Amino acid sequence: MSGSFCDGRYNLACGEGAEARKIVGTAQYWRPLAAGGGHVVLAHAVILIDADLSAAHQAANAFEAQLGSGAGLLR
Repeated sequence: MSGSFCDGRYNLACGEGAEARKIVGTAQYWRPLAAGGGHVVLAHAVILIDADLSAAHQAANAFEAQLGSGAGLLR
Protein backbone atom coordinates (compact mmCIF):
# COMPACT_ATOMS: atom_id res chain seq x y z
CA MET A 1 0.00 0.00 0.00
CA SER A 2 2.02 2.87 -1.29
CA GLY A 3 2.22 5.70 1.23
CA SER A 4 1.11 3.62 4.19
CA PHE A 5 2.91 3.73 7.52
CA CYS A 6 5.97 1.43 7.29
CA ASP A 7 4.84 -0.03 3.98
CA GLY A 8 5.84 -3.63 3.34
CA ARG A 9 5.00 -6.83 1.50
CA TYR A 10 2.88 -8.25 4.31
CA ASN A 11 0.32 -5.51 4.94
CA LEU A 12 -3.22 -6.52 5.83
CA ALA A 13 -5.71 -4.05 4.39
CA CYS A 14 -9.46 -3.58 4.20
CA GLY A 15 -11.12 -2.19 1.08
CA GLU A 16 -10.12 -2.05 -2.56
CA GLY A 17 -8.07 0.27 -4.73
CA ALA A 18 -7.76 3.85 -3.53
CA GLU A 19 -10.24 3.13 -0.72
CA ALA A 20 -8.03 0.44 0.86
CA ARG A 21 -6.79 1.18 4.36
CA LYS A 22 -3.96 -0.60 6.11
CA ILE A 23 -5.04 -2.43 9.27
CA VAL A 24 -1.82 -4.15 10.30
CA GLY A 25 1.73 -4.58 9.07
CA THR A 26 3.85 -7.64 9.76
CA ALA A 27 7.52 -8.43 9.33
CA GLN A 28 9.27 -11.77 9.14
CA TYR A 29 12.88 -12.93 9.13
CA TRP A 30 13.53 -16.64 8.50
CA ARG A 31 16.81 -18.49 9.07
CA PRO A 32 17.55 -22.19 8.53
CA LEU A 33 18.71 -24.20 11.52
CA ALA A 34 21.98 -26.11 11.43
CA ALA A 35 22.04 -29.52 9.77
CA GLY A 36 18.96 -31.35 10.86
CA GLY A 37 16.48 -29.13 9.14
CA GLY A 38 13.86 -26.73 10.24
CA HIS A 39 13.82 -22.98 10.49
CA VAL A 40 13.56 -20.28 13.08
CA VAL A 41 11.52 -17.17 12.47
CA LEU A 42 11.42 -13.75 14.03
CA ALA A 43 8.00 -12.23 13.39
CA HIS A 44 6.12 -9.23 14.65
CA ALA A 45 2.97 -7.29 13.91
CA VAL A 46 1.94 -3.76 14.76
CA ILE A 47 -1.64 -2.62 15.13
CA LEU A 48 -2.12 1.10 15.75
CA ILE A 49 -5.32 1.74 17.66
CA ASP A 50 -4.96 5.41 18.58
CA ALA A 51 -1.74 7.11 17.58
CA ASP A 52 -0.26 10.45 16.60
CA LEU A 53 0.58 9.42 13.03
CA SER A 54 2.63 12.53 12.34
CA ALA A 55 4.92 11.80 15.31
CA ALA A 56 5.09 8.10 14.40
CA HIS A 57 6.03 8.95 10.79
CA GLN A 58 8.74 11.36 11.95
CA ALA A 59 10.22 8.72 14.27
CA ALA A 60 10.10 6.01 11.58
CA ASN A 61 11.65 8.31 8.95
CA ALA A 62 14.46 9.33 11.31
CA PHE A 63 15.18 5.69 12.20
CA GLU A 64 15.22 4.56 8.55
CA ALA A 65 17.48 7.50 7.64
CA GLN A 66 19.95 6.44 10.34
CA LEU A 67 19.87 2.89 8.96
CA GLY A 68 20.36 4.12 5.40
CA SER A 69 17.53 1.83 4.34
CA GLY A 70 16.62 3.91 1.29
CA ALA A 71 12.91 3.70 2.13
CA GLY A 72 10.63 6.51 1.03
CA LEU A 73 9.53 9.16 3.47
CA LEU A 74 6.26 8.71 5.30
CA ARG A 75 3.95 11.69 5.65
